[in-house]
Amino acid sequence: MNKKFILYAVVWCVCCIIFNALTFLTPVAFNVVRGGFWTGYVFILIAFVGQLACGYAVLGNESPQKTFYNVLLIIIVYACLAMMLVSGAICMIVPFVTIRRGAAICVTMLGISVIAVLAARFAVGTISETDEEIMTKSFMIRSLTAEAEHLVSSASDSEVRAESERIYDALRYSDPISSTALADIDGQIQKQFKAFEESANAGDHELCKANADSLISLLDKRNKQCRLKK
Repeated sequence: MNKKFILYAVVWCVCCIIFNALTFLTPVAFNVVRGGFWTGYVFILIAFVGQLACGYAVLGNESPQKTFYNVLLIIIVYACLAMMLVSGAICMIVPFVTIRRGAAICVTMLGISVIAVLAARFAVGTISETDEEIMTKSFMIRSLTAEAEHLVSSASDSEVRAESERIYDALRYSDPISSTALADIDGQIQKQFKAFEESANAGDHELCKANADSLISLLDKRNKQCRLKK
């Protein structure tokens, strides 16, 4: 199970123990005869259980990225849990404070947590979908950049390395985002890169330079098309 949620569950258990200890270790006879004691007590416990569910919804995910997006929400669920403990305990043990008021405060805290969780889930889902879309659209240029970097490190001589560095720099500073409108030129770039890679591995300096010039020309054309579409 997620360590972050286990920590929250431990804190939740401690809060529940403290709440019950403060409630039942005070003069019980006085508390029980107060109007609405058991009704308020049950509602507060339900709010605590609901808060645990909210904590799981926020902290139950293993993804570090989603945890980062949920930082503010994590603070909210912890703060609401602390406020439940304080308001619930005060209303149960202080004679002149209405128990129903404590229950209402705890249920309100739960409502805030639920709304925050639902809103955050929608926001994080939208952001994650956008991130995945960007990763998918930028895959071609990113993969070619990695391959070009490998060619630089594995070049057989200085001339091939120099041409590989030209290609690597051109790819690195190219617009990484692809689209259906760029499908044709992207296909040409991939085909030309393959030709350059083969000539580089073969150590054919003249063909390597010619392929590099053609590839850089295609990348320049692609970057101009990307600027026109923005």
